Amino acid sequence: CKDAGCCWPCRLGACVLSVRLAARISLDAVSMEHLPLNLAVVPSSKDSAPKKFSISANGVQLARFEYLRLVDPSRRVQTFSLPKPVVTDRVTVSIE
Repeated sequence: CKDAGCCWPCRLGACVLSVRLAARISLDAVSMEHLPLNLAVVPSSKDSAPKKFSISANGVQLARFEYLRLVDPSRRVQTFSLPKPVVTDRVTVSIE
């Protein structure tokens, strides 16, 4: 979804999203994208957007990451490499 306001709503505290894939994959990286600041309904939403998150597979936490606002607004997608690939069909993203 690329429309403003079409985001994953997350209140204070941790939010969790678990996905079961149709087939097993070799997971070696994940990407996160944030809404462009010029489309934010509330200017302060840049401070409330989730930044810290962790990735788990098969019930085991693989890594923790932090999305950093870049100076270049055209680069909203950030890709994070896992320490080592894991084969799985279940992935969990936990927003902190």
